[in-house]
Amino acid sequence: MPDQEPPANDRKRKFEDDVTQLEEEFGQSYHCNGCTKDITNLVRIRCAECTDFDLCVTCFSTGAEPLNTSHRNSHSYRVMEMLDFEIFDDGWGADEELKLVTAIEHYGLGNWEQVAEQVGSKNRVECAEHYHRVYINSDSFPIPDMTRRIDRNRRLASNRGPPRKIPKHERPPVSQPACHEIHGYMPGRREFELECDNEAELMIKDIEFSDNDPPEEIELKMAMFGMYNAALDRRSERKKFVHDRAIVDFKKVQQTEKKRYKEEKELYQKLRVFAKMQTGPDFEEFMEGLLAEAKIREEIARLQEYRRMGLRNRSEIDVYERDKRDREIYKSHHHFSTPRSRAPPLSSRGTPASLSSLPSLNGTPSNSNPPPQAALSSSLSLSQDGLQMRHTPPPSSAIALAPSGVRKPAAPLDITASDGFDLLTHNERLLCANLRLLPRAYIQIKETILREYAKNGSLRRRECRSLIKIDVNKTSRLYDFFVEMGWVSARKK
Repeated sequence: MPDQEPPANDRKRKFEDDVTQLEEEFGQSYHCNGCTKDITNLVRIRCAECTDFDLCVTCFSTGAEPLNTSHRNSHSYRVMEMLDFEIFDDGWGADEELKLVTAIEHYGLGNWEQVAEQVGSKNRVECAEHYHRVYINSDSFPIPDMTRRIDRNRRLASNRGPPRKIPKHERPPVSQPACHEIHGYMPGRREFELECDNEAELMIKDIEFSDNDPPEEIELKMAMFGMYNAALDRRSERKKFVHDRAIVDFKKVQQTEKKRYKEEKELYQKLRVFAKMQTGPDFEEFMEGLLAEAKIREEIARLQEYRRMGLRNRSEIDVYERDKRDREIYKSHHHFSTPRSRAPPLSSRGTPASLSSLPSLNGTPSNSNPPPQAALSSSLSLSQDGLQMRHTPPPSSAIALAPSGVRKPAAPLDITASDGFDLLTHNERLLCANLRLLPRAYIQIKETILREYAKNGSLRRRECRSLIKIDVNKTSRLYDFFVEMGWVSARKK
């Protein structure tokens, strides 16, 4: 085609109409007909039945039908995307390809200056080189290579950009009956029915100023207003304190209190007076530090107690704790078989004093004191036939276990006719009878402890007490029994 201008005015007019159409497609700004939001650079929904009717994705998803229009949400539609993605060549978007072929159609194949001016984003050399390479030198001339695949997902991801971070808004307090009944709090107004110094307004409600007031009376009235302002400051400080720490959320505060141990609650009760001198996070950090200090002191006291017993390393402590649990089991079984007998006293090294007087294998009592390791390693175990000494047969005669003056323990509970008795082992039946615990209650406690141990991998005595709301001594006995059976452990596996 020769390089020349269009000779006829009708061709020029047709080209101007096409250019106007292109400007409408690529240069015009689009607004949603539902919410009037600018959707020029966004994906929009165009109605296929209405003329020049576009909706944003939000209005389309809600089925919007704007007033004073004939559009209905049942009309057919087209999804209109931005044509800035590449289809034939890198660096050339679909909108630029469309402008290029339209300009060549109207200006001719040699007028690259006018073609480049119409494309807008490319110069004459780039337009000419791109057209010859993609369209003229194509294997499927006169059309470009249409077999090139476009990675649509990657293109959409690159155009979409990084995801926008949506700020998290705290849920406002709900105006429920509990708020009004417990606090007298009105969440919508963030006020209380009974404020601090609720009668502060009474002392100024009748004050009036006149031109004939003497200076002393004016000074008195101003002093009363100063007192009222001080009361407002106190009221504001207390309301700020309550709102900053979310104390009006009664259920949340109650749940937090339930999770604390008894020692923690007592410490909070003693030191909460200092909360008004610190911010909420500072006070919580301060309390955590004090609780950590208390735990460290408790651990030091426990280790010092072991040291006074002569225990110097962890292995000796483990042996001592195991023997202590065995002794407790021995005491419980002996009380069940002979209720009138008493428990043996502890020796100075923390082992049963009566164990040294038990008859040996040849039937003669041993009066010599065993070495510390031998005393710590002596233990008892339960079998199906009764309580037996490890590696030692049970003595034939009863043993005097405790001096007089000790309170007589409660008689064991008869649980043979209780529900769930058949589900327990022999040792568990003895334990429940000794602790006066019904089998069903014991099974529920056992399931709770084993579930918590399976979830965390370990379970300490204090955690066991927080799970089971019964007598502390019974909880300790149950915990020792589960450790003895090998069901739980204080150390993580």
